[in-house]
Amino acid sequence: MKASYKFIFARKGKREGVGLIELRIYVNKKNHYISTGIRVHESQWDAKRSAVKNHDLEADYNIRLHDLRNRIEKRELKLLEKDRIVTFQKLKEAIREGSSDDTFIGFVQNCLETDPDYPAKKHHYSLLNRLKVFGKIIDFGDLTVQNIERFDRFLRGHSIKDKNGREHPPIQAQSTIHSYHRRLKTYINRAIRYRYLKMDDNPYNFFKSDKGETGKIRYLSKEELDLLREKHLPIERLDRIRDMFVFCCYTGLPYQEAERATRENIKIYDGQKWLEGQRGKTGMWYQVPLLKEAERIVEKYAPFTDRLLPMISNQHTNAYLKEIQSLCGIEQNLTFHMARHTFATTVTLENGIPLETVSKMLGHSSIKTTQIYAKVRREKIKKDMDRLT
Repeated sequence: MKASYKFIFARKGKREGVGLIELRIYVNKKNHYISTGIRVHESQWDAKRSAVKNHDLEADYNIRLHDLRNRIEKRELKLLEKDRIVTFQKLKEAIREGSSDDTFIGFVQNCLETDPDYPAKKHHYSLLNRLKVFGKIIDFGDLTVQNIERFDRFLRGHSIKDKNGREHPPIQAQSTIHSYHRRLKTYINRAIRYRYLKMDDNPYNFFKSDKGETGKIRYLSKEELDLLREKHLPIERLDRIRDMFVFCCYTGLPYQEAERATRENIKIYDGQKWLEGQRGKTGMWYQVPLLKEAERIVEKYAPFTDRLLPMISNQHTNAYLKEIQSLCGIEQNLTFHMARHTFATTVTLENGIPLETVSKMLGHSSIKTTQIYAKVRREKIKKDMDRLT
């Protein structure tokens, strides 16, 4: 009996209006589901056409949906031509078509290639690169506790070169080493779900990586933000980068979202302008009222760019921020991500905005992520009160 296919939106419900798109496969009188990894807002899903609409990545997402269904349907046709029994497991194997081999390394690479919007994708490619240089975890059978321990030591003691010939030194921070183990576990767990490994074969059942201490959250105080905002900068490129930074101090956008935002991300509800979109890192939806300072910057650059802001590369932005820091006499080492921290602390929490609201505006997938800012604020209050004693 031929299988039937349909894309389903938010089968397990929505969070903040954002739902996962899955491919439903009905075969052998049973429904089965394959995640596409694509999450969109309810208003961005066209159920009649089974297609994404009104999204920045609409074309890419729809091509991806089409390719997934096409690959599986081709696999079904091959099975029928050979008079083979069609099962869900055999159809699901089509997802892995195009991988270079049947190794664990090939599996990881194929997961990345078939999921173009994988959160923090560059970090996952960094994991893949280090695994290749390490060279002892190639096949699924190489996923042993001994090799995980060796990989842990490798991360601490070996530098590697990327595809551009740049050398990356051994990793010093335990929190960074832990992040590599966390990413590796992601693919091992996926391999278990796809039945390439058994639950008992997971080496992380017997190996625990210490999280280490997370870096200190750095942000601008109200006085520093005011100084930065009001400082006269005679050089145009520095004035522009300052504006980009200040905009994100008042919206909470990280670099990636600020770079790809357009005027279509600005919506008007009850006369109030809002900035809204989807986080590339988490897939979560964010909505932030467009404060006057942020709106002023948008209007200032509207005649000069088709995007929301005239962003340049993150690397050059951070280099120019060092010059701005020096001109303003700010002692802290300015980086662009400090703008997001400043929004979460100085602009919102210190002005009485509830933690739950801040979490939604930041597009965090869990309020636990936002609680670190509440801890930072409590520490600041304690220091301020200690001055009175």
